[in-house]
Amino acid sequence: MSRSWSRYTQDGVPFSDLILPTTRSNAAGLTHAVITSYDIDYQWLSTILPTKNSAQPGRKALPGPELTFLTSEKTGLPIGTHAAGPPGWNFNVRKELRKEHSCPHIKLLLLFYPDRLRMGILTGNMIEYDWSTLENAAFLQDFPILPGERRDTSTDVYDQMSMVLSSMGLPRQHVAFQALARYDLTKGPTIVASIATDVPVKGWDKISKVGLGRLAVKSRDLMGGAVLGGGLELEAQGSSMGMYSQRWLQQFHLAASGAELSRCIPLPAAQGAATRRYGAEIGRPGKEWPPIKVVFPTRDFVLRESAPGPGNGHCHFGKPDAFHRWKHLCYQARGARLPGLLMHQKAILALKPGFTSSFSSTTASSSASSSSSFFGKGNTTGQTAPRTADVDVDADAGPSAIIGYTYLGSANFTMAAWGNLALPSQNNNERVHGSSSAPGEVGLTANNWELGVLLPFRRSDLSPEAELSSNARSAICWERPLRAYRSAGVAAEPAAAAGAGLGAGAGLGAGLGAGVGGEDGDVPWLSEENQHRPSTRPPRR
Repeated sequence: MSRSWSRYTQDGVPFSDLILPTTRSNAAGLTHAVITSYDIDYQWLSTILPTKNSAQPGRKALPGPELTFLTSEKTGLPIGTHAAGPPGWNFNVRKELRKEHSCPHIKLLLLFYPDRLRMGILTGNMIEYDWSTLENAAFLQDFPILPGERRDTSTDVYDQMSMVLSSMGLPRQHVAFQALARYDLTKGPTIVASIATDVPVKGWDKISKVGLGRLAVKSRDLMGGAVLGGGLELEAQGSSMGMYSQRWLQQFHLAASGAELSRCIPLPAAQGAATRRYGAEIGRPGKEWPPIKVVFPTRDFVLRESAPGPGNGHCHFGKPDAFHRWKHLCYQARGARLPGLLMHQKAILALKPGFTSSFSSTTASSSASSSSSFFGKGNTTGQTAPRTADVDVDADAGPSAIIGYTYLGSANFTMAAWGNLALPSQNNNERVHGSSSAPGEVGLTANNWELGVLLPFRRSDLSPEAELSSNARSAICWERPLRAYRSAGVAAEPAAAAGAGLGAGAGLGAGLGAGVGGEDGDVPWLSEENQHRPSTRPPRR
């Protein structure tokens, strides 16, 4: 797991390092690559990726790789495969879905070499800004080639990756698709993908392969069974905040805790009945809201404390008038490396009850390159939420015991990213749009293509040393313990009140109704249109 380099901290991994030993001037054996991202700056990538004209200084030109970019009709190209841009660049264009607001949000690198496959699952888009200014991360793994002419299509990683590539329009006969089975994927990560479809995914066997259904199955596998008796405690961080209903949050918590969804989903449409069902299933009778902390930057923080300043957040929020219904779940997003670093990373920390308050991060705010340390159970400071349940936290378990997991990937904590499980007849905010499902048949629908990994979080990951050795621990980029959003009438913290020389940003976030010390307290950042998004049209050859 690699944290992105930032010009504000001067540490982390530059994007160009993700493809080493391949460089712009030396393919280093790279034969093919498959690349997809929500935003792509092709001009910037052309300065990093090798082409068929690549040559080491003083040596003759070396053969370069074939690069395939997965994209859609929105680029203006017709459906099919087209050569464009530098030599060896190809664009595979898929048909656009009929549904509105579908989004190919996956950020993926597949690099094929004669002896290995490198898989890169990223949180940042393939644009310079995401890898120089914001907090992002990449999960990288190399897979060796199988001996002889062996092929293996039986692994879970192959099943997930082939499903994703097919759904994004890569033809089965494509050389990279064919090569995928030539590598030993048996020790691959636990992948969780969401697939956008025009009609709901129906049938529990199919639902279990994507989105919330996949999360429930793989959480149960990692934890050795469903974690009921209150469920796992979650911290969900991302660069977009969705429209949350209480019912969807309950549904997500059931899935994240590994509940058998075919037994307890769909929750009743009436919220009171849904709450009673949720409480009975998860073991939290009488609890209306699940133990989820939504980690998202406040408006005051972005305007007055963030390093890039207003207009640079890449963070989006739906309807500000609805936010106050779940404000009590919201916590301030501050980077562990540097408090003012805006986080484009998307991650979820899910731990057994009692462990979420077992470690904290300290940040040297006066230094651009800060360090983090975690402390043992009980050594916490700051404003933390009370524990939701006094349950067994496996005090006698050894250091290798799995006490939870971390999700890292492209999916924000939204219904569009993870999907929703519902009957066709359920309310408009959560219904299965465009459904032709039979009455009573549950369907899962998602608007986005997403891709991420679940990383087991062990008891030993609570120790300070784990920060450098544990993928699950390294993926937690936010400052802990978390600080809750201020309530109405509560004054801003001194740093926010003093400002950081960034200006007040007049007019930004208008309509949210809360300035510093405002009558509504803290409110989430509502960004304007992304000012740093480059053209996503393929370059001309």
